[in-house]
Amino acid sequence: MVVRTRRAPHWVPFNACDPCAENVCNNGGTCVTGTGTPFICICPDGFSGETCNETETGPCSPNPCKNDGVCESRRGDVFTDYVCRCQPGFEGIYCQTSVQGADLTSLTGNGGNEA
Repeated sequence: MVVRTRRAPHWVPFNACDPCAENVCNNGGTCVTGTGTPFICICPDGFSGETCNETETGPCSPNPCKNDGVCESRRGDVFTDYVCRCQPGFEGIYCQTSVQGADLTSLTGNGGNEA
């Protein structure tokens, strides 16, 4: 028996006996039952929402790293974290600190991020 249940923001069809009989999760999400709710979707990196139908911007958008630092997102069980990989001559959590004595003349700019 297939019924429809109201799941914000739209109606989602599911099998009353096994909600995951028809995978209601989008974008490669995994449907899981037995969690105290009819079902939950475990979403792959880059997606969120009840059925993995929303695109995650994540902590790297906009880039929190300064001086052309590269933001790398790290997904955990509870939250998403990030780390900044600094260009030569910079250090700090956000690559905000110029390393004293470093040769910065080879750098072409800071990508619009002021230290």
